[in-house]
Amino acid sequence: MELEPRYIRAYNNEYDVDSVFIEKLHDFNVEYSLNIIQQIKDSIDVLPKMDGYQFFGGVVRFGKPMFFELQFINEIDDIPVLIDVSEISSDHYLDYINKNQSL
Repeated sequence: MELEPRYIRAYNNEYDVDSVFIEKLHDFNVEYSLNIIQQIKDSIDVLPKMDGYQFFGGVVRFGKPMFFELQFINEIDDIPVLIDVSEISSDHYLDYINKNQSL
């Protein structure tokens, strides 16, 4: 039996959120999680539309900066689905900046 993906529909149907994404946000400091969500909300309309998984980098600038990677799907004719978020190194974040894949 195949398991169905567990998604949560965001307010106003702007995007869907996978349960893994929510679980990972709970691992971060509350202020960091709220900032990540705000960055995503500010960028959701400009994320590229293409088939398959995409990865973008971001940074939270509270005290000591925390660099993170966002995994999402944003296919044509569908709303984005936020899949995963995880902490990354500053070098990894700089790679995303060089590829124009940062929030």
